[in-house]
Amino acid sequence: MGLTLSIHPFVEGDLVEAVDYYSQFDSGLPGRFREDVKMSTDSILLFPFMGSAVFDDYRHLVLRVFPYMVVYRVAEPVVRVLAVVHTHRDPVLVEQVVRGRSG
Repeated sequence: MGLTLSIHPFVEGDLVEAVDYYSQFDSGLPGRFREDVKMSTDSILLFPFMGSAVFDDYRHLVLRVFPYMVVYRVAEPVVRVLAVVHTHRDPVLVEQVVRGRSG
């Protein structure tokens, strides 16, 4: 049975914030960032429990190149991506954001 990826609408805002930041330094970085996120979500669909548990049944997977993580929850048959956040964000704030988006 295959899993379906569901992305919370606010994740696009997370991506835009990071893309805007990286575009200040190099015009190629935004595309590479989005590709890194895509590779991570593709991996999560193939191996949904590969990410580390962060709290309760929420997991995260750190991107390969950029210091960001995809925070998600597996509720078969759906993998719900709830946030893409910088790895240096306050974990308490990340948890509040994710819980607010999962309701």
